[in-house]
Amino acid sequence: MAALPLILIVLIVATLLWAGRKLGRYKTYIVGLMLIHGALVLPFRCSFYGMENEDAYVYGASGRYYSLHGLSETTPSLTVAPTVGSLKKPVIDQTYSGHLITFPAFLGTIFQILGYSPTIVQLINALLSTLAILPLSVVAHYCWGSRTTSLTAAAFFSLSPAINVMHGTTFSEPFSSFFVIASILMTIPVLRYRKTGQSFYPWKTIVFWGILLCAVTLIKRDNLILLSIPAFLAVRKKSPTSIRIAAIVLGATIILIHWGLLATPGTISPELEEAQGFPFSFNNFQRLLPTFLMGIFDWKWTALLPYAVFLALMIVVRKRRRFAAMLALLVTGFVLMYCCHYRSYWFSQGEDAHAAGMLRYLTNFFPLLAVLASGCICFLHYRFLHLRRSTLVFGGALTVMLVFTFWMTLRLRSEWAQLEERFQTGGVKQILKHLPDNAIVFTDQGIIYQFLGPADLFTVNLNSFSRDLVQKGYVPEKRPWFFHCQQEMHGALYAKRWPSAVALANQFSKNGLVVARGNNWILYRISPKK
Repeated sequence: MAALPLILIVLIVATLLWAGRKLGRYKTYIVGLMLIHGALVLPFRCSFYGMENEDAYVYGASGRYYSLHGLSETTPSLTVAPTVGSLKKPVIDQTYSGHLITFPAFLGTIFQILGYSPTIVQLINALLSTLAILPLSVVAHYCWGSRTTSLTAAAFFSLSPAINVMHGTTFSEPFSSFFVIASILMTIPVLRYRKTGQSFYPWKTIVFWGILLCAVTLIKRDNLILLSIPAFLAVRKKSPTSIRIAAIVLGATIILIHWGLLATPGTISPELEEAQGFPFSFNNFQRLLPTFLMGIFDWKWTALLPYAVFLALMIVVRKRRRFAAMLALLVTGFVLMYCCHYRSYWFSQGEDAHAAGMLRYLTNFFPLLAVLASGCICFLHYRFLHLRRSTLVFGGALTVMLVFTFWMTLRLRSEWAQLEERFQTGGVKQILKHLPDNAIVFTDQGIIYQFLGPADLFTVNLNSFSRDLVQKGYVPEKRPWFFHCQQEMHGALYAKRWPSAVALANQFSKNGLVVARGNNWILYRISPKK
């Protein structure tokens, strides 16, 4: 696992070199859109990490942990961070089900070189999001047979305000999206192969494609849906025998890695209790699909992209574009998977999901949507190419969209950053100012303290605390104890989920001395004896 970061860097560089050689006459314009996109996704003026508790902060905190201690040998597939202790001196570690190790392992290597900062995670995601435009443009050209669609795909990728904001967060989805489109890119030479006398397809291409497909499934388990590509190649009538054999071996190898070595299916087990049953269900699909579609079709978030996809699908049906149909099926698979999977414990208890919360899942396969949307230019050409000055009209529309995207991206990032500051990170930032250097903080937001605070800050997750830890000296009594009380701890669902944590919180609140308070939090100084 320690070699993963180096392998990922090699894959990134090789993909960019391969895609760079395939760009056509619009190379200058595509590079220009990359610069514009890079300016849009960079977190200047304000930082928005993602707001979703755990998922937005766990990768940075876990990567920081790995930079100090190396990768865990006992949990080779899952992210790890302390639940009791500090990042420098952990007492009890905790694994996070469903969060694979590849992204934090990559971050840990970067942190060892550059040092730690949450902004570094944002910059890595922003950089890979920008670089994804290169393979995306090549895939669009192959998909629709027109170099104009290369530029159009890059434009659609850059002209979705909400997705631009998400690409500058600390989620794993922006990182994953580069490898999703890269794996599609390297599928193209495999699909185009025809037996011409050589005994086997060049090994270097097959091996590179296999490593890339394996890597993308190790970044997010959701990407296992891409196994449908080698499955398709294995049963495709036009596939030469050599390609069929390679596809079968590749699919079997990836399944063996996940099921045999990493026990990825076991990551679903902890979700069974939280989801009140199997985490994938048709009931979840009924509840989540309308929410997912609301996010996609909100013009302030994705601009014209969903409508462009609709026009492009008309071309797929009428012209029988098989590669575009394959991408459409992959997108459908991603949507079905995300909508069938429960969102959280609160969702399983009847609370509704928010459309904004679904955007990060859209980010993972958004390059595929941009490629599909670029096909709309074919439809428009068929209908309006006869109009005079059509190029001027399209150019003017693009300029207007760029201005709108820039304004809306800044607005959304500012609004969501303010919400995150109010409900997630703001209280932690304020409390850090009141804590002495040797403080021990009891909290349910330990992962945010590890993400934003010093590496030697001692935190105790309320669910992990017991008096045995004090008696054995793991939680020192001589250091000052503080309790970070969240307003949500007084809710009925919180008490139902974590009764022992609520009992401990009530005890601390009753006997503690108020040090500071905010809109939805209170900091208590508590006595180790009570």
